Amino acid sequence: MKTSTTCFTLLFTTAMFTAPAHATTGNWLIGGEVTFGGDELGATYSDSGKKLDELNAGELFNVYGGYDFLLNNDTDNSLSLRATFGWIFDSVSAENGDVYFDRYPLNFILHQQLNNLDLGAGFTYHLNPTFDGSDIGEGKVTFDDALGFRVELGYPLNEQTDITFSATAIDYKVGNSDDLSGNNIGVGVRLRF
Repeated sequence: MKTSTTCFTLLFTTAMFTAPAHATTGNWLIGGEVTFGGDELGATYSDSGKKLDELNAGELFNVYGGYDFLLNNDTDNSLSLRATFGWIFDSVSAENGDVYFDRYPLNFILHQQLNNLDLGAGFTYHLNPTFDGSDIGEGKVTFDDALGFRVELGYPLNEQTDITFSATAIDYKVGNSDDLSGNNIGVGVRLRF
């Protein structure tokens, strides 16, 4: 855990201080996406035993904000380092209680603008992944912080708005337990200003 955190910090620091001198411009951004995937954490059932809804480790809503640090000034082929911080959450409600899973992703993605496509790949670090709710037998479960890999594709609708597609590979763990997959794919909207 400490090794992955150290490597992550070193990578970000190196990228920030090796940026060209003209990398003083960029864009603030906000976005949201809906994600699908991951292992099942919990489910709700009808009285007859039929599954009504489930809570998965890779889902559901992701809202974030951040900054695009431009690393060059080529408008048709720009390169940027995108740093974002967000909140990913999902919940399931039932008559006998509610459960939820949330975490706080810190993303550092290197993006290449190729004509009308924005392609990116980098690291995501999920802080404080927590499974909790009312009337659950085992109580609150706080997973270890997790390091993962993320790829993104953006297609511009106009100068400020992109439709986005993403894929994230990440596993959650508590101590020496088996890994819980949080792998997911997502679709969303990003606004730059």
